[in-house]
Amino acid sequence: MTNQPLHLRLVEVMSVGSTTGIIVATLGYMVVNRLLDGQLAMLGLNQESIEVKSFIIVWMLTFLHGVIRRERAWMDQGWMIALLSLAAAVLNWMTTGDHPVKAAMGGLWSVFGVDLTLLAGFLVAGYAAFCLRNYGKKPVGSPEHNLRDISVALVIAFRPGWLRVLRILPGLGA
Repeated sequence: MTNQPLHLRLVEVMSVGSTTGIIVATLGYMVVNRLLDGQLAMLGLNQESIEVKSFIIVWMLTFLHGVIRRERAWMDQGWMIALLSLAAAVLNWMTTGDHPVKAAMGGLWSVFGVDLTLLAGFLVAGYAAFCLRNYGKKPVGSPEHNLRDISVALVIAFRPGWLRVLRILPGLGA
């Protein structure tokens, strides 16, 4: 992949930025929201404007990251999604006091749902990033080619009934 034609490289960079980058930017927005938490109003600054600008800046940086890190960008951004998911959940608990148990007991189902989704995102993105650790390292045609790692990560992340699907992937069947 290192000597790809420019148009293929551009497609990969755009794919990284538009697939994982938008998730990183959204989670970055959530983290900035919890870190600022109304503090800018005291200074006369518009918090919403700063949050939106942070989203756009983080998203653009994910495209730049795709250019710089090449094959490692998928894994790096997977780890970033995992870390930001966990950070957003923990910061919400710290700034509001609404951890999932308290939210469920108090009937705050939207808070409960978002926190559980963030924690699930932490686990799924972390696992996907772990599976992508060898992406781009193994030669095409080798039995351990990186497409198997990618397919496992994508199946687990996005497919219900993933255990059935794992049995039909080459080399992974039980």
